[in-house]
Amino acid sequence: MAPLPNARLKLFDLRLHKQRPREDSGISNRFSMWGRAVMLCHMAKETPARGETCGQSWCPPVPPALSRASNSRNAQRFVPFIPLEGIKYETSGKERIRVMTYVLSDIHGHLRRFRSVLEQIRPGPEDTLFVLGDVIDRHPDGIRILAALMASPFVRMIPGNHEDMMLAALADRYDMGRREDMRARSRALALWYANGGEDTHRAVERLSERERNRIFAYLRSLPLSLDTEVNGVRYRLVHGAPEELTPDGEDVRQFSLWQRVMPDDPLPPGVTVIFGHTPTARYQDEDPLRIWYGERRIGIDCGSGFPEIDPAYGRLACLRLDDMREFYSEM
Repeated sequence: MAPLPNARLKLFDLRLHKQRPREDSGISNRFSMWGRAVMLCHMAKETPARGETCGQSWCPPVPPALSRASNSRNAQRFVPFIPLEGIKYETSGKERIRVMTYVLSDIHGHLRRFRSVLEQIRPGPEDTLFVLGDVIDRHPDGIRILAALMASPFVRMIPGNHEDMMLAALADRYDMGRREDMRARSRALALWYANGGEDTHRAVERLSERERNRIFAYLRSLPLSLDTEVNGVRYRLVHGAPEELTPDGEDVRQFSLWQRVMPDDPLPPGVTVIFGHTPTARYQDEDPLRIWYGERRIGIDCGSGFPEIDPAYGRLACLRLDDMREFYSEM
């Protein structure tokens, strides 16, 4: 397959491994370690043919640009953004008018809604997609989505309280010979399960120890907030609330990931805060949910983690900061 350096669109036909669905009630902009591993795995001498897997449980099927017929040096430039089936991605050819900046939050393991948003925004390799945490839990595909984000060179992510609960329940090192540590782990696991973590736990248990450690190391490396400026407007991107507002004596991480921004809360000066964590139904009566705009604050959690009911109420939202255009998933 010849390289396509100036192609307008490239159709990547990638298939994810099937999982049985089950509902629950209730960073860098460069390649991550996992992303490099995926790339190297597909570029190895024994690289499988297009559409096949390499046998590693964590590794997505090989994209066309990394098949045997392609030049591996050119193939690296065309590692797809998200390994999802049938999505067209922009390339960095001359047709690209400008670089775009997108923000979304609280995917909560809902692959269909995530795919729906990506099909609309069609991000290019020079764009930036900010993900404000809570990729996992409540719906069954959080680990698969997280793995795709980790392998994406232009995703920038911060953790949510759900990623933090997973780390507390599984990744923090306990001395299992000590009764107090066993109790702490049990409490952390119970809290996680109460918040929709059971499906995610099952998915993590299917990974090898090395794969789990890669995920945990990636999540530990993420900052609690990110700053960006678009069209002269400075944005502070957080999951729950800005760290600067943490009261004296309280844990900064817990506050930032669990606190909810209210319409009249004080905010850091000179920035507009964009946050997830709190569904926008708390601020406005919209059905289905929509992005909420307050004074120097924007809430973008539109309930993707809600149970699927009829009629549907929650959906995944994405905001493009360049023109403030809103994108919503199918419900």
